[in-house]
Amino acid sequence: MKKNQIILFTAFMLIIGFACRFSDPSLNDFNKPNAGMFLWLISPFALMLIFRAINKDWKSDGLKLQFKKSWKWYLFSFLLFPMVIGLLLTIGKIFKTVDFTNSFDLLIGAAIASFIPMFIKNIFEEFTWRGYLTPQFNEMGFSRFKNHLIVGVIWALWHIPVLDLMIRSYSQLSLLVAFPLMFVGIIISAFVYGEIRIRSSTVWTAVLLHTVGNCITNPLISLNIIKLISGKEYIASPTIDNVAYILVMSTVAIILFKLNSKVKNA
Repeated sequence: MKKNQIILFTAFMLIIGFACRFSDPSLNDFNKPNAGMFLWLISPFALMLIFRAINKDWKSDGLKLQFKKSWKWYLFSFLLFPMVIGLLLTIGKIFKTVDFTNSFDLLIGAAIASFIPMFIKNIFEEFTWRGYLTPQFNEMGFSRFKNHLIVGVIWALWHIPVLDLMIRSYSQLSLLVAFPLMFVGIIISAFVYGEIRIRSSTVWTAVLLHTVGNCITNPLISLNIIKLISGKEYIASPTIDNVAYILVMSTVAIILFKLNSKVKNA
């Protein structure tokens, strides 16, 4: 993949995303599946397949499980978000940005029920961002920092067509505040996801990490297990667009970068 192809990939991705958003009048609720949302979701994956076919490049896809070699990273991916979200809820409770309004007993069943759909959804995402772009940038000689930064920016740009729908599905925070927080939160997340993908030599760890995060965060809000205090959501919540999330995930990324590793191939 060459630099001009990165630009083309990003441009096509954005054009398709905005076309999906504005060509489907029913696309007004992020939590209700429809044709526009489905096309937005799979379009980067489809573009990835096209670019791989054009370049005749099917290596470094991260498809192998590598479980024997990387079982610790699978465990890390499974446990990270329960710990991070627990910390965020604690911070939210301390700063009075989150109320607990329903039983947490509902969470386990909802998380289990949503695991397979979320897992399938995240295959499309992670095999594009971490499965394709991360190793491509690695082969181009980008440093790990630059690699994750660029992947994070492109990943964040992909969300722009539906970013307002995402935020309004759980928050009344001003979009002028929520947009930049969400954008930064996605980029910081890319550092964590990307490092785990590289160190484990497989994309499945990133798929698992993403899925566990979705399966916990979504039910917390959709089942009213927690309530975000209006106007204070930017301080701390289990979502991605707040100061606490950015600080916590930045700390995780720094720790991952400091770990002794000579892994070069993604």
